[in-house]
Amino acid sequence: MSKTTEYTADSLANLQTALDNGQSVNSQPTATQNDVNTATDALNAAIKGLIKLDTDTH
Repeated sequence: MSKTTEYTADSLANLQTALDNGQSVNSQPTATQNDVNTATDALNAAIKGLIKLDTDTH
């Protein structure tokens, strides 16, 4: 992942977990369409859930 210094550690961890799960589903020859859809939904939610770090130092 790039730009990992722009987001909170927790939100990046959630994204990494969703990515790992998606890759696991992708590597399973017996994965169902429902498995793929669930992994895709989780990945999209993790992307939307990324929280930028507050870099405002006023």
